[in-house]
Amino acid sequence: MAESFGNSFTVVAVTADNVSADGPEQRIWIAFAKPSQASTLVLTAVPEGWTAEVVDMELTDKQR
Repeated sequence: MAESFGNSFTVVAVTADNVSADGPEQRIWIAFAKPSQASTLVLTAVPEGWTAEVVDMELTDKQR
């Protein structure tokens, strides 16, 4: 049986491993997955060496 990634949105902060004069590049990703799996899923889509961390925040109904 296939594994379920959940049915909720999780906010993930992604940081690039290259640092410029302005600091490291950061992006916000939204993963349709459980918080426990969201970082791993996002890391499969970004370049190697980048980091991902779940952000403790809720999306509004409009943002969903």
